[in-house]
Amino acid sequence: MQPLEHANPELYSILREELAPYHLHSFDVQASGAASHDDFTIVLKYGDRLSYSKEKSFSQHMIMEKDEDIRKFFRSAGDDIKKALISDYFKMMKNE
Repeated sequence: MQPLEHANPELYSILREELAPYHLHSFDVQASGAASHDDFTIVLKYGDRLSYSKEKSFSQHMIMEKDEDIRKFFRSAGDDIKKALISDYFKMMKNE
């Protein structure tokens, strides 16, 4: 796995576009990707100590066509990341 911004800059750009409405930034998530012969796997790690993760593979054809399912995956991840950050914040405040 390589950082997504190096493995596939176009997908990284789409990720950033989809996270923006949630007010999330590239430092809120560790995004990586790896290509195989038939598909491309994206792994997103987030939350306190990167304890949460979300992974999905897309066919090379879907990547080339910039299939809407890619954007849906990133949007879903954005929602999950925001919830995790809020949850982690309240856990931290409760422990102080």
